[in-house]
Amino acid sequence: MVETMVGTAETRYNRCPLVEGRVPCVADDLFAIGSLLFEIHTGKRPYHDQDSTSVEKRFERGVFPVLDGISPEYARIVSHCWTNQYTSIRDIEHDVSVIPLNEDKC
Repeated sequence: MVETMVGTAETRYNRCPLVEGRVPCVADDLFAIGSLLFEIHTGKRPYHDQDSTSVEKRFERGVFPVLDGISPEYARIVSHCWTNQYTSIRDIEHDVSVIPLNEDKC
């Protein structure tokens, strides 16, 4: 059974606009994971202060938010998600698994 996509992710979670005929792929999901990690670590969506059209244009040009304030390990993961350097969720899982836990924080 083939499922039909009935909606799209919010602009800040899309690596490129979904136009008619373009089939979503794994890279789209991995990009969205990068945006989710960015939001978790900063408390804000990528380009939270920009309108959706501006965000789309920035992403199309490969211009992403600054990763200041995010630990270097997670900044690297977010960057790799946004720049299509992962091929599967397992790649992300591996990189997260080797980040040392800081047990002093809740």
